[in-house]
Amino acid sequence: MMSSKVMPRSKGLNLRCKPQMINRAAHRVRGMAVSDAILRLTSQNDKASRLLLKLLNEAIANAEHNLELPSASLFVSCINVGKGVAMKRFRPVMRGMAHKYKKRTTNVEIILGTGEANG
Repeated sequence: MMSSKVMPRSKGLNLRCKPQMINRAAHRVRGMAVSDAILRLTSQNDKASRLLLKLLNEAIANAEHNLELPSASLFVSCINVGKGVAMKRFRPVMRGMAHKYKKRTTNVEIILGTGEANG
């Protein structure tokens, strides 16, 4: 087993979902045990929960494979949600004009901890 300072983590860069939506879904599972977090995310039916569930499963796989930690002792220690790049687009409107809008993306990092869950 590796050093105790190394924590299992997973990063998702430029996920095609607004940061506000991801943060709302992340707030539901912060501090939960991994099994409870998976159950909570699968019960929600939105894109943000699906993206977070995929990242959570990656972090669990990293913990089991790289650090040889059992998934039963893991909990969601930290979820960092930040803005990614915003793709600038134009929508055609009447009289030959166009309006600008942005397709926002999100950067997310999930860090798992070992031991008892806080919430």
